[in-house]
Parts: sequence; C-alpha cells; structure tokens
Amino acid sequence: MCSSDSYDCLQKGCDSNQCGYCQRASIQASAPEQEDREGLMTSLRGDVWDWHSSRVVPDSFNGNFPRHVASGGSLDSRRCGFQEVLHTPPSTATDIECGLEFEEQGWLLASAGVSKQVRVYSAASILFENDARPIRVHRSASKLSSIAWNTGRRGLVSVGDYDGVVTEIDVESGHILFECDEHSGHRVWSVSYSRMEQGCMASASEDGTVAIWDHSKRVVTRIRVGDPSAKIPVTGVEISPWNSHMIGISSGDCNAYLYDTRNASRPVHVFRGHRRPASYARFLDRNTLVTAAIDSSVIAWNIEREEKEKVFHGHNNDKHFVGLSVRSEGGLISCGSENAEVFCYGMNRNDSVRMKPSRFEASSQNHFCSAVAWQPFQPGVPVLASAFSDGSLSVFTLD
Repeated sequence: MCSSDSYDCLQKGCDSNQCGYCQRASIQASAPEQEDREGLMTSLRGDVWDWHSSRVVPDSFNGNFPRHVASGGSLDSRRCGFQEVLHTPPSTATDIECGLEFEEQGWLLASAGVSKQVRVYSAASILFENDARPIRVHRSASKLSSIAWNTGRRGLVSVGDYDGVVTEIDVESGHILFECDEHSGHRVWSVSYSRMEQGCMASASEDGTVAIWDHSKRVVTRIRVGDPSAKIPVTGVEISPWNSHMIGISSGDCNAYLYDTRNASRPVHVFRGHRRPASYARFLDRNTLVTAAIDSSVIAWNIEREEKEKVFHGHNNDKHFVGLSVRSEGGLISCGSENAEVFCYGMNRNDSVRMKPSRFEASSQNHFCSAVAWQPFQPGVPVLASAFSDGSLSVFTLD
C-alpha cells in the first residue's frame, strides 16, 4: 500500500491535478516504457539462484540466520529493542516504496512503489555481507501500490498499480506471466495470495470491491464491501493463512470486515472501532485479525468473540500509509509512524519497542515510514524490514 496524502480523499473522491498521490498515473508510454511492459529485469549482481530451496545464496552464507534469541523472538517482559543492521542510501521523495514483503521462506525481500520498479533483495546478503543492493529490478509502466509473493509457485510476485492493473511477474527472468485490469482503471490498493490454495489471490481496489482470483487468474468472486452505492475504497485485504475461504478487509468507511468467499453477499462480521479510515488488515493467527487506521491505532480483534482483544497506541498516523506486518511466532505486530519511527507491539505486553534510524534524528524534513515486513519465522532473532519516505530501506533485528 502506498504512503500518500490520499487518506483525506478516500471518501471525497479527490481528482485534483495537484494531488500527486490521488490522481491516477496517466502514462504516455515511450518506447523504453513499452519495453518495460514486456518485462525488463536487470540483474545487478552475480548471486547463485537456487529455486529448489527458494533462496539466493551469497558465497559467505553458512545456511543459518542469527540465533540471538533462542526462544524465537517473543516480546516478553525482558528488555529488548531494535538494532539497525543495514540501510540503503536515500533516493528521492518520488521513490517511496509502497509495498514490502518477504517470500514465504524468508530468503528474498521484494519492494514496489511509485518509482514504477519491483526490487528484489537477498536477506542473506543483507544480514551476512552488509550488502543491500537489489539483485533484480523490474521496471513497470505504472506506479505500483502493493506487492505479494505467490505462495504456490516460487519466484513469482504480483503487483497492483495505480491504473487498476494486477500483474504477475517472474522475478528471475523478468517475464510478465499475467496482466489484467479487473477494477475498471481504479487503483489497486492491496493484493494477497492464499497459502492453502495454490495460485489463488485477492485484490482490493478504490472501486469499493475485492476481486477473488483462481489459479488460472480468472475472477471467480467479487465482493462489494460496505454500501455498494457508496463505493468506499477498499484499502487492504488478506486471505487467512489458516482458512482459504476467510478474507480480512480494511475499508475507507472506518470499518474492517470478515468475509467467507462461499457466501460473499454479506460479511461474516463487521468490526467497528476505528475513528477514521482503516488502512490494513492482517491475520495474526486463526482467531485474531489485526487492523490499522489513520487514527493512530492498531486493533487486534478476536474473531470468535467478535470483539476487540487489544488496542495499541504510540505511533503517529493521521495522514499516510505507514505499513502493517504481523509475526505469529511471539505475537508480534509492527507498523510505521509519521515521525520516521518503526514500532513493534506484542500481544503479551502493554508497552512498545520503537526505533528511529539515526539518519533521521537531525533531519528537518518530515520523513515517515511507508511500509514494514517481518521476515517469516526463522530459528533465531526476528528480522524486520522497513521503507521510508526518502526512498531508503532499513533492516532491523529485535534483540
């Protein structure tokens, strides 16, 4: 999801030419951009690609991630904090990364943003070689707002863009495997793959709908969220990792929704509690849906009891998309903040762990965190990647 000023416009339908985030990118494709649409992948380094084990392996990597936290990284009563391992150089304000996600095994990290690029990084190279250069870069014709790894076929990512197009890309070759506009040109805010049904995915759009795609990339179900006549933007979607029929949704109407795709005509439950538009929805476990909103709150909902389980405050979020990521192991929840801090909350404690990269301490500019992503569980220390409004990425460990 993209960091933007468009929250104020979610219910207004702003179409001002001065609103650089809310206006759809109108691309008059030049010859190079036409080449990009065909799929142009740049290999920047000579790493060994081993898709059988789904990893990119630097020569110095010994096969083990750091094991500083033998318990697997729960945020318990002990004193703990973030340590920044590495960060990429700042770029420009027009290079904001809107989506950030590790692939299922945790070896690769992919980002997508308004620079119209998908960048792929090696987690092992970052953690062991202090090398944060992307190993693959794919150029798109449109600004990108979201990204998700295909959990059924290794090495594939899907991205949603400002023009309403969902595209699936082979990150090794750069080939575009699939490209379709099922949201009538309305920006795609979020994409999510099912972990239980290979190739099935969901896309959420500002047209007020969530499209459910099958493995052949046909839209088999369309969910009209909230009041169909209002067409309130759907800002986030996730397919439950524990139940392929359950869909968590965040909406610009300040609510979160739980839908069963077998009966998509009405929600299983509507979660009401945010005071301003909701921005993200993530499943922490089988019975917990976590949502964020621009009221500077994150709420963990108990699905079975249909009520709030815990509300988290501390971060600052009243304007931008700042990211939301969960780690089931340890009950960890992370989000960004509009003062360039990264926050980690835990289900088993009331305070938070926060980190502000030193490069922002003396900055006079109003930088913010635009996306966060936990590395999937590895024995050892939890690893969190985050993106910032200056175009840089940081990787932290929770020690």
